[in-house]
Amino acid sequence: MRLLRVSAMVFIGVTGLIAAPAASSPGPPNQDNRIAPTPDGGYLGEEIYTETGVGQTVRKDAPPGKTVRFFIRVMNLGGSSAIHLEGTGDSKCFRVRYWGGPGYGTNFTSLIVAGTDLANSPGHTETVRIDVRVRTCAPVGRIKVVEFDTSPVKPPADFDRVRARVVVVPGL
Repeated sequence: MRLLRVSAMVFIGVTGLIAAPAASSPGPPNQDNRIAPTPDGGYLGEEIYTETGVGQTVRKDAPPGKTVRFFIRVMNLGGSSAIHLEGTGDSKCFRVRYWGGPGYGTNFTSLIVAGTDLANSPGHTETVRIDVRVRTCAPVGRIKVVEFDTSPVKPPADFDRVRARVVVVPGL
């Protein structure tokens, strides 16, 4: 995954992009990612900080033509007013979309896939929904792993990754 910084910061809880300077202070850990199969609970990854996603991976099975959803909570633990976000994008047989804001009504896919900065005050948590659509070209058994990474905007960079794993199963 290539790292790319953009000049805009995203306020997921507020609609739209707002240009703002990035502020940061050293002191890991800066953020904590958690992932769940539903928005209401079962989040994995509290106080687990890993570059691999081990202990922070949720699996869902889906047949071609179906969409599955995952929910990620990004908590700012302090030391910075912004967190860098980056996530896996589409591939030939899978479409990936990232949603945030009120009612998950704002599509942040292009920003998150390119890498962007989230304005997020210390102690605040934002939730991002990931939709993974299994396209009809996906053969049974194919796996798509969507990695969602966060790090402070400025070094020193502590890093946290969660993974959404989709396995293609036969249709009903």
